[in-house]
Amino acid sequence: MAGLTQHTTRVAIAGEPPIDLPVLDGQISMSDEWIPYIQGDVTCPYTPEVDDLDPQAADIWVTLTVTRSHGRTDRIRDVSLRYAGKTLAAITTEFAGRTIAAITRSLYHDYETPGAARHDELRTFRLMLREVRVDHAAATMTLKLASGEARLTDWDHMGPNPDREPGANLVAKINHMLALAGFPAGLASYPSSVPTDAQIGDEALRTPGQSALEWLQQITRKHDLIAWCDEAGLWRLASSRNRSASRSLTSLGSDRTIVNMTEVRSRDVGWVTAVMLVYTWAGVTQYDIAYPGAPNPEKAKIVRYETPYPGPGRAARMLAQLRPRGKAVTITAVSEPIITPGETVIATTATGTRTGRVASVTWRLAADQMTITLREVA
Repeated sequence: MAGLTQHTTRVAIAGEPPIDLPVLDGQISMSDEWIPYIQGDVTCPYTPEVDDLDPQAADIWVTLTVTRSHGRTDRIRDVSLRYAGKTLAAITTEFAGRTIAAITRSLYHDYETPGAARHDELRTFRLMLREVRVDHAAATMTLKLASGEARLTDWDHMGPNPDREPGANLVAKINHMLALAGFPAGLASYPSSVPTDAQIGDEALRTPGQSALEWLQQITRKHDLIAWCDEAGLWRLASSRNRSASRSLTSLGSDRTIVNMTEVRSRDVGWVTAVMLVYTWAGVTQYDIAYPGAPNPEKAKIVRYETPYPGPGRAARMLAQLRPRGKAVTITAVSEPIITPGETVIATTATGTRTGRVASVTWRLAADQMTITLREVA
């Protein structure tokens, strides 16, 4: 395989004091194709400290840290045994002329390459606690977690009339809504140029019964933008989540990490040749339709909205996003915690090479494996 590594995961539940626990099992997923962007569940040893945890009573945030280690560092006990019986003068002589960095490296032991000094790979997720499930017989508990979009699904507009979110432009309106939903920092990044209040029009209206997340999708949709909450708990606004990073995986030779790779071309899952969006507002229904070529497309996706008509164009953009989903490559490989949706992966097996954009990645924590779904496959 590509090297000997150790994979560990811990959770820290926010509180006074915080509750820190090892993760026994579970999975975490990041996906461009569903909301919330990050979802998962982890199983930990039960502790009575969690008896007062109530996700219905307050917003509770959990920090999940996934670590891939290439070696280990001596513990205090190891150092004590290493220098047992030696005088301070003898120890000083051993390290004479060596730098602090060299002394530090002497305490690290690489699993595969003696003398190497490879850093641990860490990924931290700040996620909202959605559910606590305690198994008293097994003395374990399972935490259901999700990124910040889940918080917006909890907040519905309960007034009898539509409300218009205030703000001079798109960013100001989104920041106002996020602050009310418990995210006072607002957007951490956004385009340099965004629509003004006048350009936004009726998409700024929040209708009775509409969730904050539905409103957020409505107001960004027309302008080819998406808003999401990343693994750090920061909100982003951009035209896509695509990233410039490219990663290579292989099932061949000593660098192999791929366990299996499957390729699917389907008429039943994901494949569409047309999109129809139906907008109904104030008793008026309007349509935005996109399909290339033939007057009778074979497979259409129809979406209905109880919102003002934002104008044409969204259907065509949605079709462009959906058409690649009828083809997919799924890769099972040794976990790499840094892989992220939007990156490019080049996968090589005995049957050839496939290149695609990461649509989703799921880490199975106990198995130390990940499953990656690639779209836009070449």
